[in-house]
Amino acid sequence: ACLPLIYKDVGLGVVWVHYDQPRTFSDKEKEALRLFTNQAAIAYENAKLHKQLNKARDTAMLVAQMTALGNLKNTLDAIVKGVKEVLGCDIVTLWTYRQEKDEFDIYPAVAGKIRFPNELTKTKTVDPSATPYKIIGMDEIYVAENSQQDAILGSPFAKRENVCSSIAAPLKVYDKRVGVLFINYCHEKHTFTGEERGNIRLFSHQAAVAIRNAMLYEGEQRRKEVLKILDEAGRVVTNSLQLDEILNNLAHQVYELTGEKGEIAGFATINLVDGNQITHMAAY
Repeated sequence: ACLPLIYKDVGLGVVWVHYDQPRTFSDKEKEALRLFTNQAAIAYENAKLHKQLNKARDTAMLVAQMTALGNLKNTLDAIVKGVKEVLGCDIVTLWTYRQEKDEFDIYPAVAGKIRFPNELTKTKTVDPSATPYKIIGMDEIYVAENSQQDAILGSPFAKRENVCSSIAAPLKVYDKRVGVLFINYCHEKHTFTGEERGNIRLFSHQAAVAIRNAMLYEGEQRRKEVLKILDEAGRVVTNSLQLDEILNNLAHQVYELTGEKGEIAGFATINLVDGNQITHMAAY
């Protein structure tokens, strides 16, 4: 027997009932089968609606979380983790971009298991020919349902990690571009529905706003820190008459000024030059 699954005049599927032996169905059995398929159609539609509601709730929660974030690193980590959980993808990476310098930060935020994590940061800069630079200037999300064969997202990363389908989203707030978000499916090809694309656009917009706010906050905190260090350095120079003490303290303050791109200096030294002679005076 074959019965269609129909809910409110919309076809949902087909139910097949098989027997090993030929047989006839009584009117009572036929009626029972019709009742069963009607109940199955209602249950299926309710389950689908429940899933949609849960996804809508998760989407709303993620957007709300993005709005409330502050610290840049925490913001990036929360974004990639939240996007991965809501979309159910395999790997999410987010590269932050400093538009005034036309540079990407060298350490991306990552959610998901990467087979070769060291390959992401083996160079100290992101090459201008790399995929993030190809996406940052776009105004819309870029979709590759067959990443391995795609001209842009068929990157060395996609090859290494066996990415089957992916979306890249440029993150921008008005005319300010702040990063690129990559969403990757690695086990099988994925068809991105209209709902998913809409959610990704929403995530991208909210992520861009959150990152921009975090960058502004980070910049303000950094300026305060630099002013504090310079003030302390000035106090050291004016409050001490011992050259060794002054130079050692200045080396310390110079060391504290490093780390703007995320990598703290190994040490700071001060050398005095007298003609052709260089004398090491202080280190921190």
